Amino acid sequence: MAQYDANILQTFADRLYAKAAWVTFHYCFVGVIIGAALAFIPLTILESRNTQAIIERYKGTGNGLDVPVPENASGSIIPSIVLVVGLIGGMVGFAVGRRKSFEYKLQAQLTLCQMQTEFNTRQKADKTS
Repeated sequence: MAQYDANILQTFADRLYAKAAWVTFHYCFVGVIIGAALAFIPLTILESRNTQAIIERYKGTGNGLDVPVPENASGSIIPSIVLVVGLIGGMVGFAVGRRKSFEYKLQAQLTLCQMQTEFNTRQKADKTS
């Protein structure tokens, strides 16, 4: 039969605290990546369709090399949108990571509490015998 070992519980609690320290950063980073990807992919597809429509519109009007650029095409706003949506994803990831970190810390505290209860119970049992 297995014997009670407080070191196992202490190691488990230490690992939970270490995991809680990194989980917020991890979720925040993943949130930024997912948010940026969710913004970048559709916007890139839409921009490429718009560019292709311009090329098709002016096809055959010259030698094909000097397709006119529309007047309002001063630059792409895709990087700005990707940055903003990525930051929003990071904030969502941060909030989720904080909640998950709290859950790990709570589980570690419950483990330590059980360990302390066992310690106190053993002391009382040793004093009475």
